Amino acid sequence: MKSEIRDWKYLSPVKIRSNILFKNTCYDISDKCLFASSPYGGPVAIAVPDTSFWSVMIKTSSGKKLSTFKAHNVHSMYWTRCHRLVIVNIRGRVLVYTPLGKLKYQFIIDEEITVTETRIYHGGVGNTGLAVLSENNRIYAVNSVMEAIPWRIPDVAKASHPSAWNVLTSVQVTILFVIGNAFYAGMQGIAPHLLDLSWKFDHGEYINIVPNWDSSRMTLLHSSFVVQIIDSDFSLLSTLSLLTAGDSIVTSSLTWCGSEVLALKRARQSLYLISLCSETHVYDFENYVEIDMELDGIKVFTTNEVVLLSQVPDAVGDVLGVASAEPGAILYEASEKLIEGTYGVYEYINMIEDQMEKAVQQCLLAAAHQFDTIWQKKMLRAASLGKSLLRRQDASQFVDICRVIRVLNFLRKPYIGMALSFAQSEELKMSAVVDRLTDLGQWPLALTISKYMKVPSKNGIYRVLAHWALKKVEMAKAAKEVGKMPDFKALSETIVSKFTNYPEVSFADVAMKAAGANLNELAELLLDRETCLNRQVEMLMKLNKTDRALAKAAKSQQPDLLHYVLTYLKRTQKKEVIDHLVLKLPQVLCLYQDYLKEEAPRHLLALYMQKDDFARQSLYYLKESESTPWNPFDNKDKVEGLLKAEMSLNKLREHTTAQLAAETAELFSICETLDKKPDFNDVDRTSVRCVYMWAVGHREDNLAELLRKKFKLTEKAWYMWKIESYARNKLWHHLESLFRSKKVLASHMPFIEACASYGNESLCRSFIGKLTNPIDVVESLLLLEKPIEAANYAAEKKLFIVLEKIHARYRGNKEVVPVIAQILDSTRKMMEEASLNMLLKPESTTISRIRERRRERILRNSDQRIRSILGGLDGAELRNAPALEGGECFRNLVSPSETSIRIGYAIGSFLFDDREYYLALDHSLHLSSLHAAVGYFLHPRLHLGLNLLSYAGAVVQNIWCFIKESLMVALSFILFNALFCAFALIVDKCCLL
Repeated sequence: MKSEIRDWKYLSPVKIRSNILFKNTCYDISDKCLFASSPYGGPVAIAVPDTSFWSVMIKTSSGKKLSTFKAHNVHSMYWTRCHRLVIVNIRGRVLVYTPLGKLKYQFIIDEEITVTETRIYHGGVGNTGLAVLSENNRIYAVNSVMEAIPWRIPDVAKASHPSAWNVLTSVQVTILFVIGNAFYAGMQGIAPHLLDLSWKFDHGEYINIVPNWDSSRMTLLHSSFVVQIIDSDFSLLSTLSLLTAGDSIVTSSLTWCGSEVLALKRARQSLYLISLCSETHVYDFENYVEIDMELDGIKVFTTNEVVLLSQVPDAVGDVLGVASAEPGAILYEASEKLIEGTYGVYEYINMIEDQMEKAVQQCLLAAAHQFDTIWQKKMLRAASLGKSLLRRQDASQFVDICRVIRVLNFLRKPYIGMALSFAQSEELKMSAVVDRLTDLGQWPLALTISKYMKVPSKNGIYRVLAHWALKKVEMAKAAKEVGKMPDFKALSETIVSKFTNYPEVSFADVAMKAAGANLNELAELLLDRETCLNRQVEMLMKLNKTDRALAKAAKSQQPDLLHYVLTYLKRTQKKEVIDHLVLKLPQVLCLYQDYLKEEAPRHLLALYMQKDDFARQSLYYLKESESTPWNPFDNKDKVEGLLKAEMSLNKLREHTTAQLAAETAELFSICETLDKKPDFNDVDRTSVRCVYMWAVGHREDNLAELLRKKFKLTEKAWYMWKIESYARNKLWHHLESLFRSKKVLASHMPFIEACASYGNESLCRSFIGKLTNPIDVVESLLLLEKPIEAANYAAEKKLFIVLEKIHARYRGNKEVVPVIAQILDSTRKMMEEASLNMLLKPESTTISRIRERRRERILRNSDQRIRSILGGLDGAELRNAPALEGGECFRNLVSPSETSIRIGYAIGSFLFDDREYYLALDHSLHLSSLHAAVGYFLHPRLHLGLNLLSYAGAVVQNIWCFIKESLMVALSFILFNALFCAFALIVDKCCLL
């Protein structure tokens, strides 16, 4: 491959270069065959007609044969940008093949059409669409040949045949067609509309419409050999004349070479190029020529070689252009002089010192755009020289471009045959290159490039390995079909050995393909290695290994997975098979039983009986009996359910619960005879209490006695029920008689509660009058909703705590709470006065004298300084005094010496009587508010902290005594140990002597 400046052709405003990609290709092309080449340096397809079919051969661009197959009634061939060959049948059938000749997809555009013309187009999301013109002048289209949904352009003029038409995809898929001199644009779901174009020719006709690579521009060829270039919004950009090309040009071969040059075949062996500035050039070849458009130019195919005509990239023109003043060109010249050893290197480098980074980048890009390795090395050497002179070096771009160049050079080898340019590789991306190598069966190269170019594993290594494994499965299937049984174990080990280092690759996907190829043995071997349990279970079910799938789902501890398996079994298997499977797995059985509770309860009971599950049988019978409605004529089913539950519970050795079920059944039998009795319809027939209360209330004494004996009611229970029944049925005289009779209950409260609940206040008050406990009286009054009366009674009985509870209970009642609060306040004041009177009463008991003597003794032992602080009149700060529980100091603080109030006594005796202490403190606080004006308290802060000082003094003295005793014990122990050790040492020395 060669790329030299002398091969450049200047077609203003661009330059065109020629690169020979491959030689000795041996293409059998002629004007009788159909030819199509894949974009991005992909393979070519050549269809040669035979007597009854077409022979289609697919080769790489270098001429290496990939596959050969037969096709019928071929009209045209195209390659999609996703590396698939599209063959259009004359009858409207479209077939899609891989490069290795495998049919991947096919569809029919319409059942009854004859194809006359076809066009391929490429959508903005990577899809390749197809449009056909039928014999009756109708245009059909599909936006994706891999997911075909045909649609048709509505008819404009049925009798008219479009002289030129094509598909544009710059914004939305639009079909532009010309009928006579009228331009129409049609879109999916929208009727064609006439375009008003001022630049169109009124004479002659348009014979070809060709969009460029991205449909941003279109060229319109007129029958007068005039070419019009228009934009995507149908505005005219340029007009060219082809009269200089001669009459031998092939108008159907019109195509774009880049975005500024057009190309046409002239005769069979030459190519005519014309720029938008009307500059032309002719390339002559030795053999028949086929051309196809590429991203950056056109590929020219002859019998023996492949040539790429492309626009010279800007970076290459900047570096190699004649008299280029770009920093890249100067850096390249400096590098060449350095290699030659001539002078001037320093001057060149000094010229671009401030633009060195730009120069390095230009040389790198120029090297990437070259096909000749010699030129690549020269420009990389220049870039390396400039990089070494940079102050801040970032080698990442240099390394990345070197990696890309190395990969592209390898792909251009004849045995690979993928001649990608750098511009094409930038648009295609390396992951797509890996996919193309995978399509061609180049597994080792695809894996190597994935690792080398650091392609994401999901789109690189994992994808390659998965396709490789699927290819192995296809080969095994083919071998089996011809009668040769493959070694599945060896094949599975081969696949596993490749997948071992990549745990994210799913064996289940390969197993699914193996199952689809009827290779179940291989699928099972691969599923045993699958790490994703969900996929493993799913595939086992598809392989009809339901027992294994159910077992794995049960071990997974994943309820969703278990639900999925059971749902699948219910949909595909009989109930007998499911029962046999679930009985082996307790977890699955429980979940299956939950299903049957709602869907098939009888089947659930059979499952319980089959497993001798007496507990669940009992629950089933009880639930069935409960859900059976009461029938006044026949309750046989309801009673039988309870009796069956009793039998099951007895087998379960739950005799107590079984007896309860039997008693409930017996109660149902008794209630069945009472259905016609008055007011019995509203009675709860499952409750002995309700039935008994009904019997007492309706004077059914025999029934009440029967229930009492049969169900062994306790005396207290039936007595309480009788009280409530009398009250509910307004049998007050019976209730009063029962109250006077022999008492079973020690309390009268049940009678009072019953009267209060059912509204007999007078009888309730008569019962209250017989109460002796004041608290019970208060509760009874509250039951009658008499809170004020209850509060007055509590205040009368001095039940202060009860009074506070009443106040809290009725706090939300705005009518009652003020009265209760007033009663509470008056009671509190009365108790304070009583406490004060008790304090003022002289104490002369023996205990009081003992307390007085103890107080005087503590006072004598107190610290003089603390006494002076506490007893001083100078306003000094009060401090905590240990164990000062009375004495003259406190006496002076409380009142002058002539006062007769002995409040010190109350303070000094707080350790003996807490109640007296709190009363004294309360009294002192009261005095502080009443007598502050006459000077009874000289220190206003004392009465606020009196309790804190007293408690703190006692605590400090006790702690100090405890510390002294502990220190004495510790010192004694240490001294004893020291003496003992000395004595032992003396004895030991004596023994040694």
